[in-house]
Amino acid sequence: MNYTKLKKTDIKISKIGFGTWGVSGDWGKRFSKKEIFDLFTTAYDLGINFFDTAPVYGNGRIEKILGEFSKKNNIVIATKIPAMKKPSLFKEVDIGECYDINYIDKMLSCSLRRLNKDCIDLLMLHNWHPKWNKTGDWIFQYLDKIKSKGKVKAIGVSLPNWMNAGLEGVSNLGLLDFIMTPLSLLQQWPIKFILPFVKKYRISVLARSVFDHGSLCGRLDEIDRLPKKHILKRKLNDDKLIEREKIIDKICKSLSLSDKELIPFSMQFCLNQTGVDSLVLGMESEKEIKANVENLKIKFSKTQLEKARQILR
Repeated sequence: MNYTKLKKTDIKISKIGFGTWGVSGDWGKRFSKKEIFDLFTTAYDLGINFFDTAPVYGNGRIEKILGEFSKKNNIVIATKIPAMKKPSLFKEVDIGECYDINYIDKMLSCSLRRLNKDCIDLLMLHNWHPKWNKTGDWIFQYLDKIKSKGKVKAIGVSLPNWMNAGLEGVSNLGLLDFIMTPLSLLQQWPIKFILPFVKKYRISVLARSVFDHGSLCGRLDEIDRLPKKHILKRKLNDDKLIEREKIIDKICKSLSLSDKELIPFSMQFCLNQTGVDSLVLGMESEKEIKANVENLKIKFSKTQLEKARQILR
């Protein structure tokens, strides 16, 4: 396993982070505490020291389990402050409707208690809206104030899927230590809108949704069979599945990739982008964990990786 430091800190994280939403029970299967511990142990034994979670994952259950797991294992934990009301990209919403100082303090205290810690390694806003770029300066200043008090080591923000916008207008963006953003062969908008900013301000990037909720893992048929109420089926309806199937087929043919190569190529494509330090991957089995660690070792030509940026333009 390779490691990197968040650019403005001494925090060392593995190139693969364990995204814990998938084991929270929110996606259907209910994992027992032992099953989750076993998965965390497998990942840790393979060199993964970075675990991403949030209060809404299993209604705080995963934070509690990670807190217990961290007692005997030296891991880096990232968690989030969810919005009081999740903003929609299709509606204008004032940041004050989603976050305020008292609420942030309350959520921070709850996470510290569940994690059984005095300080959180990485803390980020779980939600962001591009309309807040010019009105949300106060919130980054407040997160920085929390950091200066020693309650947090690094601060950041998580960006929504398909934001298709940059961070223009955020005057104190440089206060952030990291940004978590969706990034994949199918979601390349951060390369244009986000990565130029992180380079300017030395902000680390944590890439999520690298496999586009499984559609880049050869799971389109499996997703298609899910009941309509399943969270994944709501994210990827029938029309989106058909569209993705066509795009993925185009990518594989253009780059001469086999189905088995698509997963490691997706990983390398993201890590090849300027500023990307780690990939936050959802993993729900020992097999998936081991495969992702092995896939990290597979390399592709610079020509292939650069060509992948041209296909969907």
